[in-house]
Formats: sequence, structure tokens, C-alpha cells
Amino acid sequence: MMAALSASLNYEPLDTVISVNGRTVEMKPLLLFVSNSNEMGYNMSLTPDAELNDGFLDLIIVPELNFWEKMHLGYSILKNCSSKFNKVSHELIRHIDIELPDKIFLDIQTDGEYHNFRTNKIQVEVIKKGLRVIS
Repeated sequence: MMAALSASLNYEPLDTVISVNGRTVEMKPLLLFVSNSNEMGYNMSLTPDAELNDGFLDLIIVPELNFWEKMHLGYSILKNCSSKFNKVSHELIRHIDIELPDKIFLDIQTDGEYHNFRTNKIQVEVIKKGLRVIS
């Protein structure tokens, strides 16, 4: 909790360009979150209504926030009611292109693991029938 608080207070949002659902948007988000699950771990969620098998990814965009808004958002996430935090935008997507034009490398978290990619662009998309489960 303390590490998350410290990181959010010291974090400077970066220029980001996203292309999603037929539009391109330039922004400086505090958080850009793409998920197909309704849980991040520890019973916390930014996407409590997400469904693993609906064919969509859930895109959450949190804009720059002041100190008190960050505290409110953190509390909302802990209570699994971030969808009621009115500054958070949510939409269902199948594909997104993300670019950080001022960066050379991207530091991102995928499935709970930190990665440093040698690019400033990534694509995330649904691959229909991309996972075969054998029972």
C-alpha cells in the first residue's frame, strides 16, 4: 500500500497516443489498464464487471488526478467500486495500439510481471479461439 501511494504521488504522466475503436487520442493518463479479467489480485479490481469469455478486453483510462482524487480512487479500487469513480473511463475493445512518442523503451506490467520493452509502441488484441483448454 505504501509503495503504491508513494509511486502514485511521484509519478509524472507521460504523453501517450492510443488508437482504439476507430479513433486516435493523445493524452497523459495517470493509468492505462487493459484487462480481460475482473481481478488484479488480492481481491482488488479496476474491472469488476469484466468477463473472461466475452470476446472483449476492458480498457480503463484514469486521467491525471490531484492528491485527494488519487486517495478516493485508491479507496474505490480497494472496495471494488472504481466504476463509480466518475473520472475513470471504461470501454470494451478488441484491439488497441499504444505509443509513448517521447520514450525509447516501455516499462509495462503484464500479468503482474514487470517488463522493459525495447520499443515505444505496443499492440494488445483479442485472439479469437487463441487458447485451447484440454479437460
